[in-house]
Amino acid sequence: MWLVWILILLLFGGAIFFIFYVMTPENSNLGSNIQGIINSREIQDCVNNLYQQKKNSGLNFSYQCLGICGDYAVDIVHVPRIDEDNLVENQCQDYLQGKIKKFIELAGNGSIVRVG
Repeated sequence: MWLVWILILLLFGGAIFFIFYVMTPENSNLGSNIQGIINSREIQDCVNNLYQQKKNSGLNFSYQCLGICGDYAVDIVHVPRIDEDNLVENQCQDYLQGKIKKFIELAGNGSIVRVG
């Protein structure tokens, strides 16, 4: 009987570890999932809408500023990054001028590459 209790405690401990360590955003692979990376639903919707508007207008995504969503500059970058992504003319001017302090980088398919 004591073996059953030990197994139950091990399973419970493993579940607690999984929930509080593995499932945290910094330890999970969120890929293109914008939820969990950016806390504001309004910012999430803005980024998605901005990307879709640019895509629907026929914009050829390569490396450019898409615009501003709240206090985030939204940029398209290559994956993996290349030197062109770091050129001043390919980044949001408001971010470069310090008007916006945060950024969201998207791949050409709209998935999040980096948030800073």
